Amino acid sequence: MTTATETTWTPRELIAELRKLTGVVWEIDPQKNTAHNVKGGAVPFWFHGQGWTRDAERDTWDEPVTKDRIEFRVNWPMRGTSASRYLPSDVYGDDKPGHVLGITVASNRGVKVAAREVSRRLIEPNVAMYARLLYRKRADEEHQNGKRALAIRLAEALDKPAPSDSTYKPDEVSNWGVNFTASGPDSVRIESYGVTADVALALIAALKEATPEDD
Repeated sequence: MTTATETTWTPRELIAELRKLTGVVWEIDPQKNTAHNVKGGAVPFWFHGQGWTRDAERDTWDEPVTKDRIEFRVNWPMRGTSASRYLPSDVYGDDKPGHVLGITVASNRGVKVAAREVSRRLIEPNVAMYARLLYRKRADEEHQNGKRALAIRLAEALDKPAPSDSTYKPDEVSNWGVNFTASGPDSVRIESYGVTADVALALIAALKEATPEDD
């Protein structure tokens, strides 16, 4: 028979049990609210052990869980500086049938069972997907950094200040009524919204000189 002491556990005790089970030194986010963020393993995750609150003076890692069922969710990689995240749907178009995005565990089953369920049902099924999304995140960041570097080169060539990351079009530089946009690390989109004939002819001549002739 399960006793009351076996069913009473804290978020910190869950992480300690998970460390024993997986051999991973999981790290906890020290922020003081009831959103318990856990990282350090192949699949970071979060959960609420108590009712939601955001109290800067309250550390709930050592408070017993109070919810009957605890929901655990994967902390998918952040997408740049936005609030959105990379998700399995970015790979499949739609979530793969049977793909696990989150689980719930009855708190009265005890901390050992909760740790096993998190490991078996949440972490293990998502290891490959999380690695795949991290790869996509790094590739996107490299692409964006390449565009940014090219935009700075364009600004220098045009004797213009480098565009700010906070602007609506951080990869675009304009001069003489012509917009030069870094569309990739090594490609530029050129658009004009009305220039003088001299500017147009000079641009055409420069493009002809720089563009290899077709065989």
